[in-house]
Amino acid sequence: MKKKKKIIAICIICIVAVVAVVGAFYLKKEMDLKKAIENLDNNYANLSEFKLEAPFDLSALDTYEIRDLSSEEHKGIDFFGKPGTDTIPFLAMIDGVVTQIEAHKMLNQEGSDNWAFQILIAVNSKYRINLNFETFGSSDEIKEMQKQNLFVKVGDFIKQGDLIGNLIICNLGSHVHFNIEKTDPYEQIIPEPYFSETAMNLINDVFLCRV
Repeated sequence: MKKKKKIIAICIICIVAVVAVVGAFYLKKEMDLKKAIENLDNNYANLSEFKLEAPFDLSALDTYEIRDLSSEEHKGIDFFGKPGTDTIPFLAMIDGVVTQIEAHKMLNQEGSDNWAFQILIAVNSKYRINLNFETFGSSDEIKEMQKQNLFVKVGDFIKQGDLIGNLIICNLGSHVHFNIEKTDPYEQIIPEPYFSETAMNLINDVFLCRV
């Protein structure tokens, strides 16, 4: 009986130790992420200092399509692939830290649930980039394909021009939704004024089918 109690006590101690180690790991990870975001304030203290670059891979520029720019009803830009393309690459528009990657299902205009992956990238402690890779595909196979085509993870520091992921294009509705968000209080912000002049010219060229 004493031996059995001793074994149980040892097991309990081991479990508590494991929980403590795992908890400390995740606490450190959370603190490191918070510190990394605060450090970004040295680069971009205010929204007015943002200079977003276009997310296009110039070697694949002829595969992109933009159907609408931002409006008060839709404060963001949707980046599509031209008909006949299987994927389009999407590059980071500004330096930042990846704070969230989440798979979720969306109800699209056709009334079916489709897989999307939301990626949040902190630009500083007040503002973040929201990217939603909307596949317009509902199968688990599409979900896995899109997951495998995202090349960043939470905690990554990314530089402008880094490849974030390839959008899997299932049909004409597939696109990457992009907008800027203020975190506290929450607010969606029309992003066009915060692109560099070169980037905005290129975006307009794609929007007007000049490229």
